Amino acid sequence: MKKLILMTLTIALALLPLTACGGGEEPPKEDSPAALNVCVDLRRVGGTAVSDMLLSVPGSGKEFTLLMETIPAEGSERENTMQRVRTEILAGKGPDIFLCDAAQLLYDDGVLFPFPRQVMESRIFLPLDDYIEKAQYMEWDKLLPKIMDAGKNADGQQLLPLGYEFQMYVMEKSQGEPTFGHPLSGDLTGQMALYNVLGELADYDNDRLALSEEELLENCLEQLDRFKSAKELPVKFAYISEGAFTTMGENRPEPLDLKDTEYWMLSGPNISGGITANITCFAGINRNTKHPAEAFRVLDFLLSEELLTRSQIYNLALPVHSQLGTEDHPWHGRYMSQGNFEEFSGLIDKIDVVKFNTPLDDLVYDAWDLNAGEDELKELCHKAYVKMNMYLAES
Repeated sequence: MKKLILMTLTIALALLPLTACGGGEEPPKEDSPAALNVCVDLRRVGGTAVSDMLLSVPGSGKEFTLLMETIPAEGSERENTMQRVRTEILAGKGPDIFLCDAAQLLYDDGVLFPFPRQVMESRIFLPLDDYIEKAQYMEWDKLLPKIMDAGKNADGQQLLPLGYEFQMYVMEKSQGEPTFGHPLSGDLTGQMALYNVLGELADYDNDRLALSEEELLENCLEQLDRFKSAKELPVKFAYISEGAFTTMGENRPEPLDLKDTEYWMLSGPNISGGITANITCFAGINRNTKHPAEAFRVLDFLLSEELLTRSQIYNLALPVHSQLGTEDHPWHGRYMSQGNFEEFSGLIDKIDVVKFNTPLDDLVYDAWDLNAGEDELKELCHKAYVKMNMYLAES
């Protein structure tokens, strides 16, 4: 299903009584710990995963307190809350910390920051470079540079990607070597989402789309031809679920046995010949926070190997730590064989586009219609392109 709200967050308010992100609470006494407002928009994370994480941050409840607000999962209450938080931010207030989804395509009613790259240019988020240099818990040099750079601009590192994904397919090596190409197979392009084939859709430095309307239509027609002429290949689509690489079995999802079964790992190339990766969620700090060091403590611990390997926050996307999944660094209690980890690392090396999903991806998705004729497809692409320009201009 194209737009599915996967799960309604029902995080228990175990930290402190709920307060609005923008404050309104009485000022703390001089000897009381700093109060940090944490605004959470992570609909893919269920239960008390976020509150458990916040409670476990070193110093929480002693050196500082954490007040959490979860943005409602759907409906008018969600839209009203997001609008209020955005208004508070523009007024120089708002939450201290943001934990946010970037997987726009999963939802009918958007995310708090539909265009994270544009928001970075608006000086909303605190540059983190000086804090990262003094990090106590994360190991910055072990986080994937290509992925982390998506949260960086001329002012430095502003957002910290927490998870990412790309379209990956697997084939057991016992079936022989793939005859259709390896590791980036053009034969697999027909099974790729068009917005991934196109790569980055906007030139954010110049506030314009990265392709013309004619190029959008041309690629849309080519992708339609690829899909219709695609051969049946002995591969399975692999995705992350419950902290494991998973494929669809005959009746239900099945975790891959990456410890004892050797696989070829493949993907279809984008138009530049590499792999497109999408950031699924990220963290940032309000540039107006009065407690930047304490706020960074939360992000620092959030990207520690301790949390990356066990927290439910990280069980629906690929980890940003370069060594997780090896025998010495298991992820959610699992690890790959040396051969499988080398296969997987080979795909990561070929990532050349890392982007946040935005409403632009959604519009490209809508423009591609398997049952449309060329004239109808041309009209769909035209409508999508007009909206893409409008959305980008308003972001």
